[in-house]
Amino acid sequence: MRRRRAGERSRCSCVRTSLVFIAGIVIGWLPAHWHLNAHWSAQELPHWSTDATAPAVASTPTQVNAGAVTVIGPRNNAAVVAAQLALVASKLPSTWGGVDVYYRPQEKHTTAVGRIVHAIDGLRGVDAAPLSSSIAGLSQRALLLSADFWRNIRFDRVLWFEPGTTVLCASAALPLDAPAFAPYDWVGAPWKWAKPGTPHSKGGNGALSLRNRAALVALFDGGFVPPTKGNEDMLFVRALGGTNARLAPKDVSRRFAVEETYDIGETPVGVYHLMRTMPHANRTRLLDACPEAKLLFKALHDPRCKVACPRDPDLLSGPLRDWTARCTGAGEDAGCELVS
Repeated sequence: MRRRRAGERSRCSCVRTSLVFIAGIVIGWLPAHWHLNAHWSAQELPHWSTDATAPAVASTPTQVNAGAVTVIGPRNNAAVVAAQLALVASKLPSTWGGVDVYYRPQEKHTTAVGRIVHAIDGLRGVDAAPLSSSIAGLSQRALLLSADFWRNIRFDRVLWFEPGTTVLCASAALPLDAPAFAPYDWVGAPWKWAKPGTPHSKGGNGALSLRNRAALVALFDGGFVPPTKGNEDMLFVRALGGTNARLAPKDVSRRFAVEETYDIGETPVGVYHLMRTMPHANRTRLLDACPEAKLLFKALHDPRCKVACPRDPDLLSGPLRDWTARCTGAGEDAGCELVS
């Protein structure tokens, strides 16, 4: 698979802007009857390897300073993930090496994975690649807790983002490469339940997180063996806390991402799945600051939707101008959802 060079991403900002949400357009014209036994040739998908099990994450890669990584699957909402990827591509610093989207070879012809990869083909700096056959059979949790996965990612500084449940904010106060985040080996949304001084009071949620690949590799080299139970991010943060790894304190991590607590007067870099436990006033304030987060919130914070869902002037403008909102559900579950 040919990877685009980082320099190609910065040729013309206007071109990038015009492409940023081509993902939504692509999703729109895909045939409705496109089913699971769809097949594409290497010519139709030039960024795919002709070998279905090409070891994209198998051999020692040429390391690039920083980049974004995710792993998609057949259960993902293709439209939401395509929009998510376009947002990530638009917010990635020009000096970063791009966005690597991995998929399991055995899932490449499923509807969701196929649609996402077609959308990727229109995004500058975003590439799709198959996982190595040696790790492609692992669950998402086991994959993220796999030493081989982290040893062979080509980025030293990794923005890991969970597909379909995280989003970057267009008007974030800080960029991904802000000096405030640079000293730390793990930066994620603060955990609301973590008490000061406990192992999880630093670091934060891993669904949208900045990670130092070398720190994770060193953890495995030091004998770290993940238990069979427990959340991937909590296990990593606890284990890293027992080393000389640098975990972001709450005053830093809350500027990076929001999960359940939004207690700052600025827009965070990103948001992880707007939790229903967040107080109404805080959620309203967060959605005003980061309307892109409405991608993750079923009702678009408008539970009174009955017949029609008006265009949201904040959300459905700028990079999301090719998307529409529609009414869905009934009773208390009625609301607006975003579609392409």
